[in-house]
Amino acid sequence: MKRDLMNNIHPVVAIAPFVATTGAAAVSAAIDVRHYKSVTFVIALGALADSDATWAVTIKEGSTATQGSHTAVEDKDLIGTEALAGFTFSDDGECRKIGYKGSADYVSIEIDDVTANSGNAPMCVIAILEPYERRLRTRRRNPRSPMGRRSALSSSRSWPPPISNLKEVVR
Repeated sequence: MKRDLMNNIHPVVAIAPFVATTGAAAVSAAIDVRHYKSVTFVIALGALADSDATWAVTIKEGSTATQGSHTAVEDKDLIGTEALAGFTFSDDGECRKIGYKGSADYVSIEIDDVTANSGNAPMCVIAILEPYERRLRTRRRNPRSPMGRRSALSSSRSWPPPISNLKEVVR
């Protein structure tokens, strides 16, 4: 068994590292997931300075790249729950994760403080995209090439032509 996660994922920065100091929500841009099987959002937290703040995580989906038109994802299309991805002031230095397996073309993530944050709250979100299985391509015969025409030629003719026939062709 080979261990190779690196060549089987595609990481994308959903929300770049920042320090939340006010009650504004952190919202990612729309992430194009049309060519991927699933997405896992990894939320990395720094030292959360506020002593009573709580943050909620919402995953949204849509058919366009306009994040503002996205709607909340149904629970059946999530791997894990938004409640488990949420965090509080006591979760310093931890990571949270939540997955998406739905069929929408674009997804986004939103992190909003449920109880007001008055201190510094450093965080970032990485989206890990899982591509569909790579298909092994098999070589097919080209009917236009001499090798591909073998089966197409009648039984009275063969390819390549016998050497005795080549003398006639050369003349």
